[in-house]
Amino acid sequence: MLQHGNKKIADTKQTLSEVKKEITTLEIKPLIRQANEAKSKQNYAKAIEQWREILRRQADHPLAVPALAELEDKVRYQAQAQQLMSELALHVGVLHPIWQDLFAQLRTPSSSDIFKSLILYHPVYTRAFD
Repeated sequence: MLQHGNKKIADTKQTLSEVKKEITTLEIKPLIRQANEAKSKQNYAKAIEQWREILRRQADHPLAVPALAELEDKVRYQAQAQQLMSELALHVGVLHPIWQDLFAQLRTPSSSDIFKSLILYHPVYTRAFD
């Protein structure tokens, strides 16, 4: 009888431990995701400002004006893409959490990916990072 009671207590503790772990995981994951998104957005904004500054300093160069225009187009395009992804994410909320994570990652752009094409098209500005 005593062993049965001890086993029941042990099972209850194990169940409570699992529930606590699951709740903690569910509470922490969104916070980590939000922190990563904020960090990515800050890095993205910082990279854009750095590129704008580089292009403004080189205003006398013949490629600076077209490059700045292209950068502004990319920023506008990215803002539109993020708007669409946010709208899509509202509908994704009913999907499996793996899909939600995927769309969350898609909504946070990598500044290096966004500017790769700018660097390829305007090799003059690659010297700024040397």
